[in-house]
Amino acid sequence: MKKLLFISLMALVALTIASNAIAGYLHPSINIQFEEQKGLKYHSVIVTLEEQAPIAGIDAALTQDHSTLKDRHETVIRALQDVASKTQSEFVAILDGGIQSGEVSQYKPMWIINGFRVDATENFIKILGARADVKEIALNFEITGITPVETKDDGNLIAGIEPGLTAIHAPEAWARGYTGAGRLVSHLDTGVNGNHVALAPRWRGLDPQYAGHPGWAWFDPVTNTNFPFDSSIHGTHTMGTICGRGATTGDTVGVAFGAQWISAGVIDRVNIPTTIADAFDAFQWIADPDGNPNTVFDVPDACSNSWGLSPIYHSQYTYACDPFFWTVIDNCEAAGVAVVFAAGNEGPGSNTLRTPADRGTTPYNSFAVGAIDGYNPSYPIADFSSRGPSPCNPYTTKPEVVAPGVNVRSAYAPGGYTTMSGTSMATPHVAGAFAILRQAAPNATVTQLKEALLATASDLGSAGDDNTYGRGIINVNAAIDALGSVLINMVPNTNPVVVVRGGTFRYTGVLTNTTNQVQTVDVWVKLNVPGYGIYGPIMLYNNVVLQPLQVLTVTNIAQQVPVYAPVGLYQYLAYCGDYQTNNIISQASFPFSVIAPINGGADSWNLDSWFDGSVAAVPAKAVLEDNVPNPFNAQTNISIDLPTSGKATLEIYNILGQKIATLIDGQLDAGPHTLNWDAANYSSGIYFYKLTAGELSITKRMSLIK
Repeated sequence: MKKLLFISLMALVALTIASNAIAGYLHPSINIQFEEQKGLKYHSVIVTLEEQAPIAGIDAALTQDHSTLKDRHETVIRALQDVASKTQSEFVAILDGGIQSGEVSQYKPMWIINGFRVDATENFIKILGARADVKEIALNFEITGITPVETKDDGNLIAGIEPGLTAIHAPEAWARGYTGAGRLVSHLDTGVNGNHVALAPRWRGLDPQYAGHPGWAWFDPVTNTNFPFDSSIHGTHTMGTICGRGATTGDTVGVAFGAQWISAGVIDRVNIPTTIADAFDAFQWIADPDGNPNTVFDVPDACSNSWGLSPIYHSQYTYACDPFFWTVIDNCEAAGVAVVFAAGNEGPGSNTLRTPADRGTTPYNSFAVGAIDGYNPSYPIADFSSRGPSPCNPYTTKPEVVAPGVNVRSAYAPGGYTTMSGTSMATPHVAGAFAILRQAAPNATVTQLKEALLATASDLGSAGDDNTYGRGIINVNAAIDALGSVLINMVPNTNPVVVVRGGTFRYTGVLTNTTNQVQTVDVWVKLNVPGYGIYGPIMLYNNVVLQPLQVLTVTNIAQQVPVYAPVGLYQYLAYCGDYQTNNIISQASFPFSVIAPINGGADSWNLDSWFDGSVAAVPAKAVLEDNVPNPFNAQTNISIDLPTSGKATLEIYNILGQKIATLIDGQLDAGPHTLNWDAANYSSGIYFYKLTAGELSITKRMSLIK
């Protein structure tokens, strides 16, 4: 007993020492809980620490650098995990002391937000709230899905393409080959019947690389099952709308029927309460399902959410524009996953959106979806669809867009099909659209995906953006074209591409002008060389002119591989845009392998028969080249090229956005310059280098591996 008392006292002393005048914020839900549950020994809360990874800055740098989805994912996830690992140890020790003293029953750390789920006594929670390193403590309350307003048997409905899919112009996208093939979708819902005919063949857990790892494709923190099931009927229906199609009947109910799916069964688990902590755990899983930041095959392109807190029914837990969920959602999206929320079924009154769908801090967050009747050619708003505006400010309209949500026919968990109505049914249409857009532009950022849908939505109701329809009903086919005025693609003649040193491989190159105006772009080609990093450009074609809607296809393009090329796996990278400013409109890539025998006489990376052009000799604006080598250990060279004499700075930043080195800060002559960075005293990780010359600022990413 004395030992337990000593541990308890020491824990309280540590808590008191760490606290000062700047204390953590207790969410209003906490005090309500304390008042209403006075006899409860342990209260479950979410503790958010003050120090959070600077994801907004990292996201901006990755966007400016035109990073690939893989690089983006690795950088963001490592940044989140790095901050958590560096700041949570002291807090863990205090919680361990609370466990031993009986003041804490359980806790669980998180990295998707730097924080913890903690079940503890009222007194212990209040002392935690006084700590300077605690930002906020909120109740870990139960969450519920947005219940459909109507569910009915499909009766004698004819199998085929659902009218709602036609309303968002999905068939036109399919006709162009965009079905979501090769992409991955997800949702937080009641689960999915993994044996349903419309969904079973495309559960990602059946992929051979998932053998022994079903948890990479199905997240069940409640009962820890290994195969997806639906605890209700809601999740199977919404997943069906995202990607469902009968394998033998051709009964198409899903927007992106070529995509595969994973799911987190964390909503409305019947008699088992699910809480905010379960949702946070699910978002953490969605952001990195296999637990490896280096891989992206497991990371979904979209996450559909048909749940939220109503200002009408859940006022004891939340308040208008409650930011409690924002950091988790932002971090998930920065890692590459587009998150979308149902607006709610509390219409037709104004100011009826659920949280976090009511957020209005940017034009894109949180992306809320209202419901229209897809069977009526005028697409009227559903009476139940929640309306804006956002309570966050007086000028942000809500929802962002609308989609079919009345009598939507989709997969029924017990088998067959059924119709349901609700914004829960509208939202998965948008999630499926995101998968199709990612097929068209695999490295598009979440913001770019949302921008494309917003820019091409068909206006409904009052002219312009309004608090009933938002921008209007989505048009997935038009959104594909809005992703970039010119799209580039490459299709190798053989797959896989294997070439000997000194040999040649061939491919077809395609440039597509998606606009009704003449477009002029630069096209350049680079390589990702094994053991070296990005090399090139091996060729630059300046000022390629494309007529309106022109598709320029060149077949049998020959790429020579020099005899000195290292053996290994390469990435062949093609870009179009403005080379001098590194403004990339579109990019494409494919892998190829170089093997040991020498068969041929190529002595350089010669590229034959695409366009006329040559590498520009004098830059029109300052140019920041890719560092060489990359990855590196422990030195790398960074080259810049200045069009005129003037002041220039080249600075190095770590993954947290902190400046750690300045390579140059002063006057430089016009022309090329190469600077060396010696990173011998720095740890392995992701770093950024930033060139500032005049009004131009360019940032790129590099990897230090020791």
